[in-house]
Parts: sequence; structure tokens; C-alpha cells
Amino acid sequence: MDKKKLSNLEPNIFKNVFNNLPEIYLVISKNFTVNAANFQFINALSIDYNKIIGTNLFSFLGKKFNLLENKSADILKLSLQNVLKEKIQKITSILEFKDHGKLYELQNNNKFFIFSINPVLDSHKNIECIILKIDDVSESVKLKIEVIEKNKNFLEKRYSINEKEKIQNSIKMETLGKLTSGISHDINNLLTIINLNCDIILNSSQNISPVVKKQCSQIKKTSKYAGRLMQQILNFGKAQPLNPKVINVNIIISEIEKMLFRLINENIELELNLKEDLYNIKIDQGQMEQIILNLIINSRDAISDTGKIKIETTNFCTETELTLGSHKLIQGNYIVLSVSDSGIGMSPETQARIFEPYFSTKEQGKGTGLGLATVYSIVENYKGTIEIKTELGKGTTFNIYLPASDIKENSLAKEEEHQNLIGGHEAILVIEDKEDLKEVMVSVLRSHGYFVAAASHGREAIELIKNEGQKFRLIIMDVILPKMPFKLFIQEARALIPNIKILYISGNSHDVLQQFGINNNEMICIEKPFVISTLLKKVRNIIDK
Repeated sequence: MDKKKLSNLEPNIFKNVFNNLPEIYLVISKNFTVNAANFQFINALSIDYNKIIGTNLFSFLGKKFNLLENKSADILKLSLQNVLKEKIQKITSILEFKDHGKLYELQNNNKFFIFSINPVLDSHKNIECIILKIDDVSESVKLKIEVIEKNKNFLEKRYSINEKEKIQNSIKMETLGKLTSGISHDINNLLTIINLNCDIILNSSQNISPVVKKQCSQIKKTSKYAGRLMQQILNFGKAQPLNPKVINVNIIISEIEKMLFRLINENIELELNLKEDLYNIKIDQGQMEQIILNLIINSRDAISDTGKIKIETTNFCTETELTLGSHKLIQGNYIVLSVSDSGIGMSPETQARIFEPYFSTKEQGKGTGLGLATVYSIVENYKGTIEIKTELGKGTTFNIYLPASDIKENSLAKEEEHQNLIGGHEAILVIEDKEDLKEVMVSVLRSHGYFVAAASHGREAIELIKNEGQKFRLIIMDVILPKMPFKLFIQEARALIPNIKILYISGNSHDVLQQFGINNNEMICIEKPFVISTLLKKVRNIIDK
């Protein structure tokens, strides 16, 4: 919801946008009176719209969500008061449950919410009203609780894990996923702007100084890595599609080498010993980075004072089936990633539980217990195995075995310095509400021969299509459109130009496509952050198809 003065919006446009938002929204006054609620709110709770308008937010929520039975109302009220005071967005988790002596016994009125509180400011920076977004994560959390309840006896016999603590960890994961998805779109917009501007500088002149060229290349590399980190955060706790590619682990280590040095303490030495002719493997790059980073963090935390961490890579071949570490290895070639430390080592009891989710030997609050469990899950998924060598007081070595790929060329090989970027002469309509991103995309497309028109929202784009007739061959857009619901825009655009092609851009396309009920085959997608070559190739491919 854009923080614009509500009175400046045309009433019908505001009403249409507000009511068709896919999330639950309320508009409340500064004294917490409910002024408006969208269709999602009404439908989700099956209530009479007229009965809640004009009522106090807390008396209403108290009736529906039992917020008055514990401290949740105070938490929400405090967050609202802070918004009124600081005039900035607040996000608050409201976790509603009752403890009846059993493990969080489920009741019909148990609810788990995330509230996003957004102040709407007038031209004098005074708050006119507050927009309240409510995410109900009840079903997901309850499912976790039910699974734990059903397996409680088994878990108690096998592990000495506090079950309520485990539930709280699950809730934290759910909350983190919600919070990060809220900022991913803006972060990927910024990274795309950085990438495109670096490409413009690098492609603007053959006489660019070596220093500027090196700096721009480093900025692009850093931006690319930041994009992968953002995707890993978005994937946290969700089954997102992975993108396995043929890569060389030595290149991955080299790309994140500086980050590895920053991760460890100054009193810890980091040594690299990478085999030159290391086999390639096929794996998702982000997951490979997760393996390396989690192993380094584990080794760092095992060293209490001065010490040494060593990263090695080598090739391995077995001519027969071999049981090694956690799994069997079939006949074939493998790469071995070894991470050794001179830390405290592990007892047999600790080693037996080291890959259990939420198991940690660290002080409470200093570890999630998910790092090595994540490594185990990834390695198992790619038919590899983990071998542990450890001794108390002498340190630990993790040997990660992953199957080698028969393909010698890898997708991380150094790109050619000068690429022949193919443009065209067709008319393209770009719809983007972020001015900086819109300007740089328009600049890139125009510099490669395209006729480009730009709009900041769906309604403006429809007017451009009407004025330009059948000129446009392609629309480049996001599904999140200000001032006009996505499906309504597609309907009106295709009514005006039936054969119009669409290039959909998003920082989280899989989730958003499913949310809007769009089949992946209906339109071509490009994920942020992207570079000029990716944009131009995708544009050319969809126009020529």
C-alpha cells in the first residue's frame, strides 16, 4: 500500500485497489477507530462490514481474536503508539495461544498473526490515518504443533529436546519468512539499478580506465552475490524451486573468499588449499555457498582463542560401492570439500546428534541449531555424504563428498569482456513505479534501438496503449501494479492488443505467479536482480518467438 495522502486518490480507483488487494487490510484513525476494511478481511472473517466501521479496533479484535485475554493487545497497542510517535512502519508478531497443561492445546480461537502498521502522512508530515495489514499464519503454525504433538512420545524417547522451545523456533522461522518477503522486492529493485548502471558504464566506451572497469566489475560481482543471499533468505522455510548448474567449487570459494575472512575472528588463521584440476559438480550455487558458510561458522565457533581453519578441495574416485560417513557412495567420481579446525573437537555423544535440527552446544541465544542440519539436508539431496573426523581437544574435520559432473564447461566460467548485445527497433511499453529503475531500463532499451514508452502504473499504461494503437509489441511489467489490479490490467490490455506479449519481472516470481493464479507458460519471466545482457536476450527471445 503506497503511503500517499488518501484524499488525493480518485475514490473509485482507491476503492478498487484497496478491495482487490490479496492481503487483509484495515484503515484506522489515530484514535484506533476502524474506518475501512477490504474484501479479504470481510471474507476471511465472515463479518458484516457495517458493524465494524466506526468501532474501536481493540474492542473489535478483542471479540474476534481474544486479544484482551493476555498481553497481545498491549503489544499491538504499544506498536501503534510507537508508529504515531515515530511516524515509521512497524511490524509486530502477535502469537495467540492458551496453555491448558498440554502441549499448546489447540482451540478454535487460537490464532497466530503478523501485523504490519503503516502511517499515512499528509503534506506536512502529520499522520492522517494508519493502514494495518494482517497476515494470518495460524494454519501453518498449527500444523507444526500438530505434527510435534503426534510425535511427542517418539521425540521424548530419542531426544531431550524441549518441545515448547521447538514450537517457538518454528514460529520464528514462519515470522522471518513473512518479514523478509516484505522487503525483498525493494532490495532486488536496488540491486537491478546497480547492475544496469554498472553495465552502462562498462559498455559506454572501449577506452574506460582499468581502475573504473575493475571497480564496476567488483560492484557487479558483489551485487550478484547479494541477490543470491536475498534469494536464500526468501527460500528460508519454503520449498522454492532450485536452479542446479554445472559449477566449480573452487570458483565459488574464490568468489566468497573475502566474506569468509570477515566471518572469522582476527585471531583465527584461514588457509586455502584448492586443487587446480578439480572436477565440476551440478548443484544450486546458493546451496553450495550455504554449505561452505555454515561449515566455516561452525569451525569458527569451535575455536575459543587462537586457532586455524583450513579449506581444501580434491578429487576422489571409487570403483566400488562404498559406505563412507552418513551415506553410501556409488561407483564414480566425486569432489571432496574439507573444512578443518583446531577447535575443541566433539565427544561421541555430540557427534551422534550434530545434524539434528535445533541441536546446538552453544549458549542459548548464540546459535539456531540449523546450520549443520542444513548442510546435511543439502548434501543428502545431491546424493553425497559427510564424513566427520574429530577428537576432543584437537579439532574437527568435515569432509563433504559430492558427485562429479561429466560436463567440463561450467556456468561460472569467466564471461567475455565485450559481448555483442543485440537490440531491435520494436515498440516496448515499460511499467514500473520506481522512478530510478524505470529510467535506467528505458535508457538501456532505447540505447539498443527500441522505441520505448514508460508508465508508472497500470491506468497510465492503458491510456498509452489507447493512444499508441497497435504499436506496442511487448510490455515489460511487474504484477504488483499501483492504481490498478494486475488481472484487470491484463484483461484491458489484451482487449486493446490481443496478441501483445508480456515480459514479467519480479524478485520472487514463483510465489507471486502462484498467488495471482498465473501459469508459468502464460508469460516469460525474468527475475531481479538482472544485468543488461539478460534483459536484452530475454526481450529479443520473446519478441522473436
